[in-house]
Amino acid sequence: MERYSYEAQEFALIENSSLPFAVYQFLNKRVVTIALSAGFCKLFGFTDRAEAYSVMDNDMYRDAHPDDIARIASAAVHFAVDEVPYDVVYRTKVDGTYRIIHARGEHTYKDGVRLAVVWY
Repeated sequence: MERYSYEAQEFALIENSSLPFAVYQFLNKRVVTIALSAGFCKLFGFTDRAEAYSVMDNDMYRDAHPDDIARIASAAVHFAVDEVPYDVVYRTKVDGTYRIIHARGEHTYKDGVRLAVVWY
């Protein structure tokens, strides 16, 4: 299976949305980031979109509170593998201060490819 790619207009619509959400794909037993909204970047303190994509692809839990990481990771695995809804409350550090985040996600299919949409 290949990494999903939105058409340019739809991708721009997602990236310019002020609502904080992300689209992921479970590919080769790992989560890859397909799209991040402007609202997502603002909520998590990213001013550089390329950095946001890099962090989400390579160190997704970088800023999560250490006490929350195992629980978040476990919920993410169940979400990806068992296709159950994702519903997690956790702490993440933004600009040096922890924020409480409530993340919810559901799977959707786009052109026959299963994607995960998570809103924060």
